Amino acid sequence: AAKTILTPKPISYDFHDVDQDGNEQLQEDLQPKTGRRDIRTPVRPDKKTQVQQKIVYPDNKSVILANVEIFVMAPDAKGKLEKKLIKKTGTNAAGRWLAALEVGKYFVHVFKQATSEKPIVELNYEIEIPVSETPMELEQLQVGV
Repeated sequence: AAKTILTPKPISYDFHDVDQDGNEQLQEDLQPKTGRRDIRTPVRPDKKTQVQQKIVYPDNKSVILANVEIFVMAPDAKGKLEKKLIKKTGTNAAGRWLAALEVGKYFVHVFKQATSEKPIVELNYEIEIPVSETPMELEQLQVGV
């Protein structure tokens, strides 16, 4: 089976001046009274981005109170790459989970026990977070598709 890598889409579209390398250009405003400059900070790759995603059942009803675990690949004591848990969260009443993540690749595991009305929820997928100044919305995921 092919691996799905979801790339988030920005929630709102803020346009900034960028140079050829994709770095935000510094915007300077001279403040008349103090003469101090207000310099915009350029995008920093270590800055965390708010990422959110909605999880739904096949009938499009929200999957609420599911456990969400986010992993990165990191070397263990012997230098072998292994999945390392970096964030535990859960879906809210709207079926959304939210996490602040740095630029990079992550593995997401979503789990919820079956109930009398709903099937078990178990999803494993990769996400890739680009540099972003705005919160990101991942594609909605449907259980069992």
